[in-house]
Amino acid sequence: MGVLGFGHSGKKMAAKGKGTQPAFLDDIIIRLLSQHTSTVHQVKMSEEEIRTLCTASSEIFLSQPNLLELEAPVKICGNIHGQYRDLLRLFEYGGFPPKVNYLFFFFFFFDNPGVPA
Repeated sequence: MGVLGFGHSGKKMAAKGKGTQPAFLDDIIIRLLSQHTSTVHQVKMSEEEIRTLCTASSEIFLSQPNLLELEAPVKICGNIHGQYRDLLRLFEYGGFPPKVNYLFFFFFFFDNPGVPA
C-alpha cells in the first residue's frame, strides 16, 4: 500500500511535493495504526515526523475537490473531536480504509466574541 493509501472512491493517493518519501510516511502510519492492537497509549514521533505527516496530509486534503463523488456503501461518522483512539475504534468495528469508505463530518466554530462563525 502506498502513502496514506486511501482516498475517495478507493483511489490511491500519494503525497506530493517536498520530496516526501512514501516509505517514510508508511512507517509512521504503520506505527500509528499499531495502536489499535496495543495497550500502549502513546506513539513516540520526532518533530520532523510530525511535520512531514502534517505537510503530506495537508497536501492530500487540499488536492481533494470540494465536491466528492463517493461510491456506496459509505459509513458516515460525526465529529470525533480529534480523539485518535475513537478513530481507531471506529475502524476496528467498521473496517479499515481502503476496504471501507468513510465520510467524516467535522464541525468548526470560533469561541471568540465578535468573530463570525
